Amino acid sequence: MKLSNCIIFIYSDLFRYHGEISFSRFIKEFFFNTGFKTTFFYRLAKCEIKVISFFAKIFLYRCRIKYGIHISHKVDCGYGLYFGHGMNVVINPNTKIGNNVNFSQFTTVGSHDKSGAMIGDNVYIGPNVSIVGPKRVGSNSVIGASTVVTKDVESNTIFAGNPGHYKKHIEHNFYVNNRWCIKG
Repeated sequence: MKLSNCIIFIYSDLFRYHGEISFSRFIKEFFFNTGFKTTFFYRLAKCEIKVISFFAKIFLYRCRIKYGIHISHKVDCGYGLYFGHGMNVVINPNTKIGNNVNFSQFTTVGSHDKSGAMIGDNVYIGPNVSIVGPKRVGSNSVIGASTVVTKDVESNTIFAGNPGHYKKHIEHNFYVNNRWCIKG
């Protein structure tokens, strides 16, 4: 990915945290927010400039060890990635993540085979959630705390329980704030 595209993705992630993009906000989030720091290195690890990519992968690995956020540079992710509380998140490298997705602490998105989960746009994934196998999570959905997702989640729904099941249809996901809109 071109460096200019990486920077746009970093802007989108920064916007998700506070709804603004400025140099002072970047510095503050980079040094004090573990989730943003991890997404910053994740975005740069996808850069086509090999030197930047190499060092970003090293720092991404360091974030994995230090903060427990396991996201591979191979994950296909849209704009506006957000790690709330930024601790102990594990995402399978074959996962496809849409735009404006929130991950809470102690979340696992895993699979034993080569196909990972597909997570739609504007999805909130609560704390201690496990998405097991190549499941599809529809756009504008909410997955409640401590849910084990063993089947596909429809769009515009609240999904909760162990094992997870449909709870309620929703028109708008209010849990995803500061959505990044793609202009063009």
